[in-house]
Amino acid sequence: MGWNFGDILDAVGPAVPQDAPAFIHGERVINWGEANRQTNNLARAMIARGSQPGDKIAIYMRNRPEYLMAVAAGWKARLTHVNVNYRYTPQEVWYIFDNSDAQTVVYSSEFRDAVAEIRPRLPGVKTWIEVGETTAPFAEAFDTLAAEGNGGPLDIQRSGDDQFFIYTGGTTGMPKGVMW
Repeated sequence: MGWNFGDILDAVGPAVPQDAPAFIHGERVINWGEANRQTNNLARAMIARGSQPGDKIAIYMRNRPEYLMAVAAGWKARLTHVNVNYRYTPQEVWYIFDNSDAQTVVYSSEFRDAVAEIRPRLPGVKTWIEVGETTAPFAEAFDTLAAEGNGGPLDIQRSGDDQFFIYTGGTTGMPKGVMW
């Protein structure tokens, strides 16, 4: 059967003191209990919106807790992480979303204009999740999805065969997806 990063998070999360910091970003602190609840809720929300094991979750934002929380939620839901460099042009971002067959995109509101520009050419993306103070009409709010639900662990069987994508920097042409 093997192991999966989602299984590791499910095992470690409850074992850590729930009020201990999981993420510290500037003055912002998210404790383990809250991180666990939010990532479980987000994973459950993505599954409810049609995500299946192996579907790709593209994450397009700068370093912030929501990036790692989206990764953790993807692992818990058996989704395949796809990194997207925030320095890419809209055409390069479109290429990665399209090339990876992304089903879900989690992005920061600072990239809303780029996402809105390329979204019509991405019929395969079924779920758009925005991180920020406001949310585009075509997207759902990360904070809302992370807050809705009981926060309990998902009742799913994971696999050691689940994948992780890393897109290269594209120094010899367009970025290439490396599967692990």
